Amino acid sequence: MTSEGHASNPAPQAPADAVDKFVHLRPWYVGATIFSSFGNAMVHLATAFVIYNQTKSVTISALISVFGFLPSLVLGGPATYLVGRLGGPKLFVAGGIGLAAVGVLPLVASFAGHLTAFNLLVWQLLVGIIIGLVAPAGGLVTRMMAKPGRVASLNASLTRAKAIAVIAGLLLGGALYDAVGTNLIFIFNIVSYAGPIACVMAAFRHAPPPQHQGRLRDLRQLAHTSPGMKGVFIAAAFCSVGGCFVVALPALATAIDSSASTLAYLKMAYAVGGLAVVTAVHWISKHRGWAWAQNTCLVIMAAGLIVLALVSRGNLRASTTLVATLVLLVLVGFAVYLDTSVLSSLAQIGAPPDQQGAVLTGVHMVPMVVIPISQLIFGAIADSFSVSVALVCCAAGVGAGFVLLRLLDVGSAMDVIGQEAEHATA
Repeated sequence: MTSEGHASNPAPQAPADAVDKFVHLRPWYVGATIFSSFGNAMVHLATAFVIYNQTKSVTISALISVFGFLPSLVLGGPATYLVGRLGGPKLFVAGGIGLAAVGVLPLVASFAGHLTAFNLLVWQLLVGIIIGLVAPAGGLVTRMMAKPGRVASLNASLTRAKAIAVIAGLLLGGALYDAVGTNLIFIFNIVSYAGPIACVMAAFRHAPPPQHQGRLRDLRQLAHTSPGMKGVFIAAAFCSVGGCFVVALPALATAIDSSASTLAYLKMAYAVGGLAVVTAVHWISKHRGWAWAQNTCLVIMAAGLIVLALVSRGNLRASTTLVATLVLLVLVGFAVYLDTSVLSSLAQIGAPPDQQGAVLTGVHMVPMVVIPISQLIFGAIADSFSVSVALVCCAAGVGAGFVLLRLLDVGSAMDVIGQEAEHATA
């Protein structure tokens, strides 16, 4: 579909009698997301740095994602059942309490002087189990909190908020790690869950009652009847492939400098791209289609990864390598953040009312499965050959996704779903 054709289609309006029940809670929800993402950014930096420092292996570093994500592969059914029984908000709160509780484990290990790669991976496994059990809750809460007809707008705002929090968390986390170690980082991670928990609990009285959310087995039929949703699932898979290279950031940072601050700078640059998501969503909604945005994101990812491979392989000065790597990470990070935001909005908007839980669980499971597998493959290639070779292979995978989506011709159907998202940013 051409951009002119897309722009000429009138976007559906929100119902005139739609009541915005969460107008006062919404800013607090965005603020609580910043607070929580701030703590998560610091603890993820510390975890990645400790594990890579102790093992010097990209493959073992990839186990962070394997242990954290793969439980979702087997917990999709229970997650859909739980959200149907409890509802999105209550399941969201239960998950936050569980994550805060298991967050005590690495803190105790750190105080006792037994913070090892093994202990951190076991903790990641527990985190992954909890996340897998509450998979659809976050998407349902976001859809509930959004102003009627403006789901994409809230998703874009949350993406930008998370990017801001990640940047601040990485800067402070790197400085804290170099100065005092991991104890304060793990303490703040535990406390950071309080904001989202309190905000969503305050929304209980306005939350819709729990209802049947469909079954995962029904998603295959949905993919046949809705080409747009089929495109969303495929695009989510290849977006995850494009983002798998972050497992190599500790190796890239160590090649430049051995401090935790350098790794923080690289992770921060990757997050900076998320700051432009709101502006990009507004521009796309007015001038282009959502399928165009998806294709463009994949092209930016593939091109950025190829150039990053050349930079990491070149015999440049450390300062030159650092600057070039930071610029490229901003570009690739922008593409990944934007693609993730667009796909999340399309999934939340396009899911049939009686299958929201199943669709959101399925979309959540895609990166949870693809990322760890991709990172294990990436790590094996990096350890066997080099990081630059692994980056080129990652770019090739993203390019394959671009070609597949074009061959399947699902772009127009994704644009149809996105028309409501277009109104959300108008």
